[in-house]
Amino acid sequence: MITNASCTVFRVSREGDCSRLFFPVVMWQGKQGVSVNAHGEETEDRTVVFIPDVKADIIPGDYISRGNVPDFSEENALRIMSVKCCDYGSTDMQHIRLEAV
Repeated sequence: MITNASCTVFRVSREGDCSRLFFPVVMWQGKQGVSVNAHGEETEDRTVVFIPDVKADIIPGDYISRGNVPDFSEENALRIMSVKCCDYGSTDMQHIRLEAV
């Protein structure tokens, strides 16, 4: 897998406690698009991140920031909307695919 960044994943509990996972190598891609609906056009900006660790405990609702971020800030983080574990093929190709907005 080609990598171009690092990232930090945060999980915030209902009590406000925050846990942190750092991944030193990931593939970070931005996706930009437009959808047309009954009310006109809406922009759809999403970020797709490929993490080469299929055992990582990441769920929708967690937050992700690009780079090694020590403290959680909602202004500097994206909310993870989907998580797909791609654990097929060789170990060099296995990854987790995240989409965040």
